[in-house]
Amino acid sequence: HAHARADEHADACADGHAHQDADACADEHADGHADQDAHAVPINLLLNPGFESGTTGWTCRDCSLSVVSSPIHSGSQAARVTNRRTNRAGIQQDITNVLATHGKGSYTLEAWVRMASGSAKVRVTVMVRGSSTSYFRVTCYANSTAWTRCSGTKNITWKGALQEARFSVDTSSGTTSYYADDCVLRR
Repeated sequence: HAHARADEHADACADGHAHQDADACADEHADGHADQDAHAVPINLLLNPGFESGTTGWTCRDCSLSVVSSPIHSGSQAARVTNRRTNRAGIQQDITNVLATHGKGSYTLEAWVRMASGSAKVRVTVMVRGSSTSYFRVTCYANSTAWTRCSGTKNITWKGALQEARFSVDTSSGTTSYYADDCVLRR
């Protein structure tokens, strides 16, 4: 019963209804039963996630990357990915330092995607290379008529020393151009 009560308090703190300040929430749960981060606001760990600063922080693997003002999901700009040579061609961001800092564990992967034409199965992937290479992936089906949210939570781990990590958006087949916006990597 004590754990259930602690979880209820953690939820109340997380949604802000029970306490006006985060310190009261943290102090009340010093017994360690509740999530110590329940009052923390999740932070997006990607650089320039909505392409508001152009292509800063992003590269395009086997493709061309530009920024457009339409269509956009939010803000004033989105990424446009064209000239894709393979289905694995797409935007990517090096997140090696991010994972080295924040460690192994549960992460939310997300991107809003819209195809330039037709539809495709979109993959939002975190590739991690330690002593071997692993892929942590969420998928969705996107079309050209509306923005689609590809989102999921993955337990990201690696063996040995972390050598490299990348966040990317591509498709399971085809080379159709696409738009991406509001990408997320959150611990």
